[in-house]
Amino acid sequence: MIIKTEAIVLKRFSYSDTSIIARCFTQEHGKISIMVRGAKRKKNNHTSFLQPINHLDLIYHFKSKRDIQIASKISYHKLWSKFQNNLKHISYGLALMEITDKAITSHDSHPELFSELVSVLHKMDSQGHKLNIIFWYYEMKMLTLLGFKPDLNGNDFLYNGYNNPRGSSNSLNILKSLQTHSLESMPNLTVSAQDRKTVGGYLSGNLRYHFDFNGPLHSFDFMRKLKL
Repeated sequence: MIIKTEAIVLKRFSYSDTSIIARCFTQEHGKISIMVRGAKRKKNNHTSFLQPINHLDLIYHFKSKRDIQIASKISYHKLWSKFQNNLKHISYGLALMEITDKAITSHDSHPELFSELVSVLHKMDSQGHKLNIIFWYYEMKMLTLLGFKPDLNGNDFLYNGYNNPRGSSNSLNILKSLQTHSLESMPNLTVSAQDRKTVGGYLSGNLRYHFDFNGPLHSFDFMRKLKL
């Protein structure tokens, strides 16, 4: 079967001397792994397509008994400018890829989450400030769409080891705004250092609890080193 779909590259691996395997989040079929044979050959020039964060149009041959599908054609659906050379944007983009990769399972379709991820990448690429709010919005949306909407009016965080959403003066208001507004209607939020620590800790705590992230989140560690 020939499948044509939009895809976001989550991660890539070398396979043999010439080929690359990419793990992608697709609009139609959720997370899949694809192989591009000969991608590293000079005349092929597919290596640049398979960088994490890239938004692609992908055609591949689907076989249900095969864990890794074979790509037949790849092209850019959208080229991001800031994710190519801005370290801050790259750091946030890689963090989006890592949490998405860890939260969803293979071949489990989440078209609404895919659309949110594309919207978030587009929003980040179009502005240079308040990327943390856009990132938190995606974390909140991911939890909600995958069935783990935080109860901000309850006390479940007391029992599940989450950080307290009321840990700073404005943190609960920020979290409620993230939960009730779209990206386009998000109010102009003022975020203090303590708000940043509380909101970020609360959302990442929920993600770790519900999706059982094993080991460190390398992109989060990198962002902390950059003090983002």
